[in-house]
Amino acid sequence: MEGPDYVRIADPACRVHHPDTPSPEQVERERAEERKRIEKEKLAISTRHRILAIILQRVSAPLKRADLLAVAHYLIGHFSYSQVPALAKRHKVEAKKDSASAQELLAKQAGTYDEAELCKLLLEISLLDSALQVPLSESLTSTNRRTRSCVPVDEPLPNTRRST
Repeated sequence: MEGPDYVRIADPACRVHHPDTPSPEQVERERAEERKRIEKEKLAISTRHRILAIILQRVSAPLKRADLLAVAHYLIGHFSYSQVPALAKRHKVEAKKDSASAQELLAKQAGTYDEAELCKLLLEISLLDSALQVPLSESLTSTNRRTRSCVPVDEPLPNTRRST
């Protein structure tokens, strides 16, 4: 059994047989809207870069505690879900079922740190991925050499954080 044969019209201007094809005017409107959207994005990006440049000019060379804390809070807030438990464990932060999240508790504990501890925390955050990789990444081993820590690669790193 064969079904009926249908003749398909090949004319792309036929709205009955080609309803999804936009008209040339519609295509031009969409392109113009896209160009406007891209220009707005470029303007917004350049504005943000100018603001960042002004902020960086006004920041003092050794960062103040408030600046370090702002960076730490930002980084802690943007951790991936898998990184939070590792950092929380290193800082002896335990999130209970009825309490705040581990990220919030880490941010709260970071608020108690002085400038030196915040600097160590920021370095730890930047090297955390390297520490969790097997084999050790180049950034962690080069930092080990640069700081003359001389920790053998096959020994675990000690937890140097104070408990609060």
